[in-house]
Amino acid sequence: MTSTDAVPRLAEGRYSLGLLLRGSCVALLLHRRALLTAAALPFVLLLLNQLLLGPLDAAPPAADLDPDLPPVATGIALRDLLAALVKLLAATLFAVSWHRFLLGYEAPRLLPRLGRRHRRYFGCLLLVVLLPLAPLLLVNATAPAGQGAPPGAVGGGVVWLLIGGYLAQRFSLTLPAAAAEVPLTLRDSWRATRGHMLPLFLAPLIGGLLALALAALLFLVLIGPLLDPGRVGGGGDGLRLLAALALGQALLLVEVALAAGILSHAVVRLIPDPAAPHT
Repeated sequence: MTSTDAVPRLAEGRYSLGLLLRGSCVALLLHRRALLTAAALPFVLLLLNQLLLGPLDAAPPAADLDPDLPPVATGIALRDLLAALVKLLAATLFAVSWHRFLLGYEAPRLLPRLGRRHRRYFGCLLLVVLLPLAPLLLVNATAPAGQGAPPGAVGGGVVWLLIGGYLAQRFSLTLPAAAAEVPLTLRDSWRATRGHMLPLFLAPLIGGLLALALAALLFLVLIGPLLDPGRVGGGGDGLRLLAALALGQALLLVEVALAAGILSHAVVRLIPDPAAPHT
């Protein structure tokens, strides 16, 4: 699925869990300049999103609200939805650039050219994200205020989380294909991943755990002093908090880069010729 030699090719090797993980991680280390270029604009969007639309410190109790005013929860829900959409947009901008770099199409640009591939990728990403989460979001949205989920909803949500996650992985090859502007249907992705799901499922999971371990270590160093009651106030705390927020967004992009690398390696091995029928 690559097109030019202008940028490095993907790692060679047979499709396996080791290849998907190794190829994705090595790309982050070898191509740091391209990674930083692709991540610059999405990082700024994510950081502004966190600063402007981050969670409120506290919401007033329901009993203190004027019944004639709209519920505060409605405003919070809309704000959270907007924040989630901005995150998906930033992830789309970054992932499309990183996919195209790894697949050999073009080097990342600080200001990417927006086009049809971004719209297609955003739609595919929305599907992949919502498949496992949609029932949980529906239960949370329809639950009466101040009450927990109905009996059985949590167990059912966990079951669907696994089913939806499986479906999302089966359809995930549409993401690098969308970035490469290669026509690939959900059915094509489903057929190509038949019998190859275990590496594709485990690689993002292991990569995410590695990123989470790194995040935990760095967050303990940066946020630990903020949690000390004796260090409340002071100009340094604001800078530390800003650094912690920036680190969080950077690690989010690292996770996206790992997932994009895994899918890029998978798609060129499971669908080497996108024009051929996938049986």
